[in-house]
Amino acid sequence: MSETLSGVFDSGLEGDNTDFLANKKGLIIDIYHVPSRTSVKFKAFVTSYEDKFASEYNTEDVYGRMDPIQTFKGTKRNISLGWDVVSASQKEAQENMERCTRLFKMLYPTYSRLEGGTEGQTSASTITAGPIFRLKFANLIQDVTAGVSEGTTATAEVAGLVGTISGFKYKPDFDAGFFDEGVGTLFPQTINLSMEYTVNHTHPLGWGNREDTTEARTSEWPYNTSASRDAAGRDSVDAPSTGDDDEAAADGLEIGG
Repeated sequence: MSETLSGVFDSGLEGDNTDFLANKKGLIIDIYHVPSRTSVKFKAFVTSYEDKFASEYNTEDVYGRMDPIQTFKGTKRNISLGWDVVSASQKEAQENMERCTRLFKMLYPTYSRLEGGTEGQTSASTITAGPIFRLKFANLIQDVTAGVSEGTTATAEVAGLVGTISGFKYKPDFDAGFFDEGVGTLFPQTINLSMEYTVNHTHPLGWGNREDTTEARTSEWPYNTSASRDAAGRDSVDAPSTGDDDEAAADGLEIGG
């Protein structure tokens, strides 16, 4: 994969602030395809984000009980993510189309070459790997066990959350228009992308007992927030405090409800 598609952003416009936010601040959506060991990165024009945690139980109704007996099965995590792929120039529009093209190809499996055949001769019976990914978006979607500290960035290959993608929705914004390149070729100025991501848990979750305390097995999961610990060793989050300067600035202000 070219460096342009996998990392450095350059819209072609001098002083483009979105290039700075992506290249220097790490505000990107990074999708790493494990079988091919390649990635596609987009500027993080995020339009929707939803992190869903759902616990499942087996239930059994018993005569004489008002409530069913519930036996825990497991907890699943699914992430819905939508973002705009915005182009500031025809150059960037072409690159973004290439990003989308490469991304959609990643949804298909990896095949082995048939014995005695030529490249491209494959059969459904020769699948060697299904599409599996690592996804990273700032600290909101990442593998917290990768050890990425606050103020630093890492790629999805290193710190991405392992999972599968059920599919993409690709929707060019016709109101925003297109870049017209030659005859019969259009590059959208803005593309609306969205996907559903099913997380595969690859690190310990839940709670563990230690002497007379109960602690989270992965304390900084899921958003890499460094929780402080009280004297008993339990996770706790300090309430936000205000300094003297903040109090002075707020002095005399009336806060309405």
